[in-house]
Amino acid sequence: MWKHLKFSFVRQVDDDLRDLVNDLEYSWLGCWKGMLLGAIANQKERDILDTAVTKLTSELNKLLGKECVNPKELEVNANQFLSF
Repeated sequence: MWKHLKFSFVRQVDDDLRDLVNDLEYSWLGCWKGMLLGAIANQKERDILDTAVTKLTSELNKLLGKECVNPKELEVNANQFLSF
């Protein structure tokens, strides 16, 4: 029984710390978090991001009538929403 209580307590502390770190990352870094995460390791997510950035860049440039959207900036801001 004590092992179960200890495990339960440790798990709760772990969950609380994870939530705290996520809240701090969001409040301190906001959309800039993606710049600090480095490269995307998962190739499938990398391909999804590349496709989305290409489509979004193309559509925005058509809408604006000129090439003024930086694809790298879109990619950096999108990195935070992908898992690593």
